[in-house]
Amino acid sequence: MFRFAERPDSTNFDNDDTLDSVRDEVRRIYEAALPDFVTDDDRIEFPKKVMGKSSDLWKGFKSDFAKAQHGRCGYCDIRVVGTQYCDVDHFRPKAMVQVLDTASQGTEQDNASNVSDRKALRTIGTGYWWDAYSWANFLLSCEICNRTWKRNYFPVDCDMAQRSRPQENALEHELLFHPFKDEEPINHFRYELDGRIRGISPMGVATIETAGLWRPSLVVQRKKHLATLARLIDEMRAPTASDDLVRSHVRTILEKGADDAHNFPGMTRVFWTQISGVSWEELEHLTR
Repeated sequence: MFRFAERPDSTNFDNDDTLDSVRDEVRRIYEAALPDFVTDDDRIEFPKKVMGKSSDLWKGFKSDFAKAQHGRCGYCDIRVVGTQYCDVDHFRPKAMVQVLDTASQGTEQDNASNVSDRKALRTIGTGYWWDAYSWANFLLSCEICNRTWKRNYFPVDCDMAQRSRPQENALEHELLFHPFKDEEPINHFRYELDGRIRGISPMGVATIETAGLWRPSLVVQRKKHLATLARLIDEMRAPTASDDLVRSHVRTILEKGADDAHNFPGMTRVFWTQISGVSWEELEHLTR
């Protein structure tokens, strides 16, 4: 996981009159339906068209988030722009909320991205519909993380088996790591040399489960990256390591953890601190 410096500029989004009209109409639709709901299972479909227009206006801002995220998925931290399909994901799902059965998180098919046996304990009929057109609720995600794993799962700090319908303005402690907020990955995740990711906090555990970050295809890719990092660090620690070698390896590690690195810069930063005990900020400062 990676924490991006800042969200893209929202000026064009904020000044779009069409968005304001569509947002108001979605609110009217939901506020008309909600009083008739009896149980959390009651639902309406999020409208595909609003006022004669396609409701998925967020797609028009994909490039803004691709630029801010340096083309990487906000969950798996892999370069997606130019390599695979990607979505503007609603961090808090707009249409419904599912509660993941953590005892049945799914199985990734060999040599494919298909997943079987990923199950929900229950489905709540509406999601965070009022955030469907909220700039703070958007981020770029690869289709695999978004559509195959995260879907409409959204963990919060409560008894998830008893979770009720989301309420606008209600206070929630969300447990899904958001790459544009102030949480630091080092406080929630650890990486093993065999490529596995491990949660060291409730947020870390829930994020790994929700986005399927434990999946074998990611483990294989991370393992190769981590092997290179471990070798560089071992060579820097060797008694015979020259100053030139250390400087060269530090530059290489900084490149792998740079904001615009293609794959796994967040993991690079966490792993460096795990192994060396030196924070990423200290490493950057030492090279200035």
